[in-house]
Formats: sequence, structure tokens, C-alpha cells
Amino acid sequence: KKPPNGLTPGECRDLPHHKPSADGKTCIPDGSQKCAIISTDPDCLRIPIRDSADPNAKAGSGGSGPERFVPVGTPMPYMIAFENLPSATAPAQTVVVTDQLDTGVLDLDSFSLGPILVGDVGITPPPGQASFSGGADLRPAHNVVLRVDAGLDKATGIVTWSFTSLDPATMETLTDPDEGFLPPNTNPPAGDAQVHFSVLPKAGLASGTEIRNHARIVFETNAPIDTPEWLNTVDASAPSSQVERVDPADDCNATDLTVHWAGTDTGSGIGSYSVFVSTDGGQFQPLASDTTDTSVPFIAEVGRTYGFYSVAADGAGNSEVPPAAPDVVRAVGGCGSNDLAVTKISAPKTVTLNAKNPTVVARVAVKIQNRSPHAETVSDAGVLAQLVDLDVQSLAPSCAAPVAVLHVGKPQKPLPVTVKSKKTLTVVFDVTIGCANDPLKSSAKNPGHEDYSLSATVHHSALGSGDAHSVDDVCPRQVTPPGVVDPFPNGKLIDKGCGAKKADKTFGAPILVDVVVKN
Repeated sequence: KKPPNGLTPGECRDLPHHKPSADGKTCIPDGSQKCAIISTDPDCLRIPIRDSADPNAKAGSGGSGPERFVPVGTPMPYMIAFENLPSATAPAQTVVVTDQLDTGVLDLDSFSLGPILVGDVGITPPPGQASFSGGADLRPAHNVVLRVDAGLDKATGIVTWSFTSLDPATMETLTDPDEGFLPPNTNPPAGDAQVHFSVLPKAGLASGTEIRNHARIVFETNAPIDTPEWLNTVDASAPSSQVERVDPADDCNATDLTVHWAGTDTGSGIGSYSVFVSTDGGQFQPLASDTTDTSVPFIAEVGRTYGFYSVAADGAGNSEVPPAAPDVVRAVGGCGSNDLAVTKISAPKTVTLNAKNPTVVARVAVKIQNRSPHAETVSDAGVLAQLVDLDVQSLAPSCAAPVAVLHVGKPQKPLPVTVKSKKTLTVVFDVTIGCANDPLKSSAKNPGHEDYSLSATVHHSALGSGDAHSVDDVCPRQVTPPGVVDPFPNGKLIDKGCGAKKADKTFGAPILVDVVVKN
């Protein structure tokens, strides 16, 4: 005799000459028998269906931004939730949850099952396990023993959780349609359930790689229902930042300073900056921590020399490595008429790579001029390394920025060297280039194919005192045509800027290097 309040979907399918209706609410004749409008024929009965119902959800790492950027090397947590709706007419007795992991982007060796929640009952697999069998006695709330079997098939990447309701008396599969491990959710969270797991992205994934995931849930013998898809995007690169300047730049004796910094990130974007300062070469101390600001006031003391650098963290959690040397060194007071200027950067316009020469050491020369009215002496290589910075920036993310290294030997000037007023010193760097952002040669027909840009800064602080006229410490720099009068060494020198030549016959255009790849 069938239960008076209806059948389960499985029982309907087992009933001769019957099938579930299109809306799943009624067990109806399948049309194989002729049935009158009113009939007592068992093959013509219409019986309500008692069923469980399944809304579901999928959630993963929140990440950063709409793309949900995540770093490599950090486990990605996932949660699959399902519910037997309050409108359901029967408890769920069996539920199967499957999740197809993307074997191309996820490290299956790192997979670990997490907690399993059914109503207010928690089942916790041992940490780090990829398979688990266990359960819980749900009495007295429900006359059910729940069995859970879960595991990852590494060959296919499919994770499966099987929930089975057992009769406590026999420990066999439950047959009472009025019982089940997940009742209609009329008293939340009694009808809620969740499964959790975590897995690492594969090492070496490129920034921008998408990791997509959804699960499939089957209640009883109902049609499977897919969860919404969860998207994360890999951010594999750290941001870069630098202290750009300390204002006022043209007042060497100022003590009320403002430190400015900036940065870039190609993935999730910069989330915060931390800025550090050292005094007279001492230990660096925090000046600003985990801030989104790009400047901070700083009170200095006359006679002190300060070094500043910044590090950035992006939204995904990648952090910049602190630099080996400060971004900016600022001496306060004692500037007198000290003035060094960068006047020229000489670099090859084109570097050619081929199979025989996959890397090329490009020689770059930075010319500085002593605009002090007195001679300046560079005593040794340590001072020279602090005196001039050459920065090489990649113009596209496909190539990392190479590091400029001081050249050893000729044509580098032997040290110590004394530079008289108005005279120049050429400082030579080696830049190892082994990557092209594109293989084409930049030309009138192919503009914009340069791969790297160069800039340089001279620091008079390396000689023990500040620079009284810091405007000309950087290259490239632009000036108002036809040039500006430099106050040093005698107020007669015309500064036309520094960098590539512009149409107005002053300088200041970017200094670019094009890398061409030939077979």
C-alpha cells in the first residue's frame, strides 16, 4: 500500500505504467493504458509526489576585484552548499555532489578535503586527506545514521561526496520515505548542508590564467543541478613601486619635507604601500605602513642624510621585494653651491638577438657634469655605485626589466677621480638583454616597438652632502625652449634638458632601446 501522502520520484518510476509529471509534482499514467476521466484502475491513478528540492551555491576564494585575483602558492578554499527547500515534500535520503577540477591549472597533489556540515552537525575529515569515509548518528532529531564517502580521483580530477541515509536498526539503506538525513528546510539550518575543500594553483601559471569551477548536485534520482560557476584569476607577479621624490626638491636646507611615491601592478592592482626611512645610513624604520596614500609629510633635521624606499603589496597578496639601496637619498643642510647634473644617456638604439647570441650585454653610458664652482672627488667604487643610478624599464609585461650593473674596467674611469668645475664624468653600466617584447624593429612603418626605456639619477649625497639644485639630477628631463639658465656654477650655463632630442631643439624625449630577434 502506497503512503497516503504520496510517492517519492523513484517509487513513481517503479510503479507500473506511471511517470513523474513535467513539473515533478504528480505521479501520472504514462499513456500506455487507456484511462477514463474517473477510474479506479491502479494503472490510471494520479498520486502526489513527495520530493526533496535543491537550491545550491558554489563559493571559492574571494580574491581581489571582479576577476577575483589570487596569488600562486596559496591554497584556494572552495565551499559547495545545498539545501532541501522548505517547500519540499520529503527529506533527502541520498545526495551525490561532484566537482570537476581543472587538471590543467590545479595541483591535485595539494588537494585536501575540508569540513562537511549537515544542519548543525559537523563532520571533519583528517587534515590533508584526499579521501574520507565516515558519518554521524543524527538521532534523536532524525532516526537516521548518515554515511558520507568522499574522495578525489586524480586521474580524472573529479571529487565526489556521497551522502547515504541508513536505518539505525539494520544499517542498511533507509527505505522509510518519511525519514532522511536532510529534511525540508522549514527550520534552518536543519535542511542545509555544505562540503569544503582546498587546492593549490599549479606552480608557474602566468598572470591572467583563469581558474573556473562549478559543482553538480543530485538529490535522490532527480536530474542533476549545476551550481553557478566560480571564477578566480591568477596574479603571479609582484607589484613595483618607488619613492619618486622628496619635496621641496630645490631647497636643500628645507626641513619640512613631503615624501612622494608611486607604483604599478599588471594584475590585481596595488592594494597598499609601506614606506621606510633611514637616518645617516642607519637601520630603516617604517614611515608609512599599509597605506593607500602616495605621500606623507616628514620633518627632517639639518645636517642629517635620509634614505627612503617603498614596497607595495597588490590586491592578491603579492609583495614587492625591498630594494637593495634606497630609492631616494636626501641630505638636509650643508648644500652650499653643490650641483651635479645628468647631461646625457648613451645607449644602443637597437639590440639584435639570434640563436647564436640569445643574450647581449648592452653598454650604457651616463654622463654627469660637475656644476659646482669647486671640484668634486669620487673616491672609490662604493661611492660611484651610490652616485649614479641607471634604471631600465620594460615597456610590456612579456619581458622583465633588466638590472643595470656598473661596468668594471675600461672605459670606466679608474678611481679615485676628481672632476673639475664644468667638467664631465662618464659612468658606464652593463645591461644584459635576453628578451624582446616583440621581435619587430621599430621604424616609421612599425612605430612603438621599442622594448625598454632608460632613466638616470645622480645623487650628490653619495659625496657626503646634498645638492643645492636637484632639478637637473634626473634624465630624461624637459625644459622650456630654448633652455633655462642654471644657477650654478656661475649663472651663465644654459641647460637644454636631457634625453632624446625633440623638435624644439631641446632634449627630454624618452631614451628607448629596441630589441630585434632574427632567425
